[in-house]
Amino acid sequence: MIGQLAEVAIAAENIARAVAYVIDQPENVDVSEMIIRPTAQQM
Repeated sequence: MIGQLAEVAIAAENIARAVAYVIDQPENVDVSEMIIRPTAQQM
């Protein structure tokens, strides 16, 4: 099971880049929700 999770896990650096992107938006932009999923995850 852990091996399967490691195959689709998102690196902490990638999460940090997504959060930094949201923080960097101008004041007139409201990001109310952010959903991050690994591209390998089945829907």
